[in-house]
Amino acid sequence: MKIKGESIFFVGIIIVVSVGLAGLFALSNKPTEVVDTKTFVRNNNYFLGPKDAKVVLVEFGDFQCPACKATEPVLQQVRAEYKDKIKFVFKHFPLPSHNNAIITAKAAEASGAQGKFWEMHDLIYERQDNWSSQRNPNNLLAEYAKELGLDVEQFKKDLESEKFTDIINKDKSDGIDVSVDATPTFFLNGGKITGGLSLERFKQKIDEKLNQ
Repeated sequence: MKIKGESIFFVGIIIVVSVGLAGLFALSNKPTEVVDTKTFVRNNNYFLGPKDAKVVLVEFGDFQCPACKATEPVLQQVRAEYKDKIKFVFKHFPLPSHNNAIITAKAAEASGAQGKFWEMHDLIYERQDNWSSQRNPNNLLAEYAKELGLDVEQFKKDLESEKFTDIINKDKSDGIDVSVDATPTFFLNGGKITGGLSLERFKQKIDEKLNQ
């Protein structure tokens, strides 16, 4: 009886392990969920490239996120190489752990109101090490605005107001709705990509979509 009982016990273990492995295999082969980017790409979101491009790459980013900064040089190459072929959209996703994420999102929007969103976007990422540790980076951001030739007084007013709060909050809400929980997170024609990719991997994925 003892031997029989042990045999049944080990057979049970084998069955449980087999079922578990089968479940993991099924999960690993489950198709990646694709979302409709039209549900969260809004008219007030800044973009580069053709408005009605076949391929749309959306980034949910945080200006204070080191991973976003590290990915930015790759994205600049992607935007340059595919500028006439894809639509690149930026959406704000300020993380609560980054004290200056919201104010820099406001700075980008305030610059966008004067026609220079992308110029400020690039400058903020480029100089992240300078402003990210500041308790109050407003003066530094105003210097960037001056450098870009903006109306600095208007920029300061916009920066200190709640003018762009709804846009930023809505971007973040859109991200939460599609299960964004880290930055950078991308959606390529609705397919989710968490974290940055190499230039080669971005190109491979974009070319696949262009050739479909």
